[in-house]
This record gives sequence, C-alpha cells and structure tokens, in this order.
Amino acid sequence: ASGLTVASDASLNAGLNVAGATALESTLNVADEAVLASGLTVASDASLNSGLNVVGATALASTLTVAGEAALESGLTVASDASLNAGLNVVGATALESTLNVAGEADLASGLTVASDASLNAGLNVVGATALESTLNVGGEADLASGLTVASDASLNAGLNVAGATALESTLNVADEAVLASGLTVASDASLNSGLNVVGATALASTLTVAGEAA
Repeated sequence: ASGLTVASDASLNAGLNVAGATALESTLNVADEAVLASGLTVASDASLNSGLNVVGATALASTLTVAGEAALESGLTVASDASLNAGLNVVGATALESTLNVAGEADLASGLTVASDASLNAGLNVVGATALESTLNVGGEADLASGLTVASDASLNAGLNVAGATALESTLNVADEAVLASGLTVASDASLNSGLNVVGATALASTLTVAGEAA
C-alpha cells in the first residue's frame, strides 16, 4: 500500500513491468539495445556520443543545426525556398529544371555554354575579344564606338550609307553604273580604258592634250 525502498542494487532475473509513469532522479544506463513500443519524448537537449541511425522518415518541427559537415548519401529535396548564409560549392554538374535568378553579378571562372537561344533584357558588355563561329544577325541598328575591320569580303544586301569621308587603300571596282549626286574630284591622273561620254557642257581649267587624232 506504500512505497518500496531498496537501499542497494536490485537485480531482476526477468522483466520489469511498470504500469504508471516512472521518474528517475539520476541517469538511466542501458547496456543493450533499448526498444520503445511508442514514441520518445525528450523535454530538454539530447546528447548522443555516437551516431544516430533513423530507419524511417524524420520530421523536425523546428530548425536543424549542424555544426560540422553534413554528408548525404542520396539526393536532397527541399519543398520550399532554401536560404544559404554563405556560398554554395557544387563539385559535379548542376541541372536546374526551372529558371535561375541571380540578384547580383554572376562571376564564371570558366566559359559559359548555352545549348539554346539566350535572351538578354538589357545590354551585353564584353571586355575581351569576341569570336563568333557563325553569323551575327542584328535586328536593329549596330553602333560601333570604334572602327570595323573585316578580314574577308563583305556582302551588303542593301545600300551602304557613309556619313563622313571614305578612304580606300586599294582600288574600287563597280560592276554596274556609278551615280554621283555631286561632283567628282580626282587628285591625280585618271585613266579610262574606254570612251568618255559627257552629256552636258565641259569646262577645262587648263590645257587639253590629245595624243592621237581628234575627231
């Protein structure tokens, strides 16, 4: 009808069945495995001197803090947003099934390969030389802050409009007629392999020398 007090160690050759709640005023040492038929509730911190092996799914009602490295033998699935207070280092290839939004600058230590079209909502600034292995199509105007050097032939499907003076370091070949809206000034001799047809009046500021017959 009252309590049982044991002054020294108590040894039980069989199991111990306690119907009510059990309160231990000191530590509980279990030499073998401890099997709990129901849940385990810990009111304060729990310290494990060795690893923790969980066979089934684990649900944490609050945050999980890991002081050292966390090694995952399989994938990591995050149902909501993931925030990293420091960098993210990925050793292998990374596949994103949706878009990648970068709020700040993106620094790439190596090249950038894009398998499909790349759309830029703003300008593209390239510090070094740019090599294109295929054609360059420009939907609008192309403004060049410096010169344009073409190593091979340049073909224009429409006209060429040059606002300033044009200097050609070699000959100019015109397959069709050349129409000049203003005068033609030749600083040196002009040689014509065929005739010269002048529709209007001709004024010569100096002498006219004819080596052959003048008809």
